[in-house]
Amino acid sequence: MTMGRLILTGLKSGVPTVLTVHALMQLSREKGGDKAAMRWLMTQATTANTPIIINVPNADGSSQSVAVPPAGWSEEKMMGWLSVKREVLGGVFGEVDGIRKFREPEGVR
Repeated sequence: MTMGRLILTGLKSGVPTVLTVHALMQLSREKGGDKAAMRWLMTQATTANTPIIINVPNADGSSQSVAVPPAGWSEEKMMGWLSVKREVLGGVFGEVDGIRKFREPEGVR
């Protein structure tokens, strides 16, 4: 099964979909590059009307997560969604110490 198919299955489950950096790398290979993978993720988040989260480890052993929002979501709506899901995500990744705005990579849309 491809990473893309696994992500679609996760989105249909109703549980927050969280990708590791390795899953993102696999998706990038499948889609032909990082920009193509990000475009695909943004399309899927919009279709499912739910953010997709990417968790990336830091050198110090902690990690940082980025939520890719559906197109058209305001910053307020995204922050509200993250606030509601904070406990679920904290149970998976440990304490959520802050929520920051997603900055769309240049040239992706």
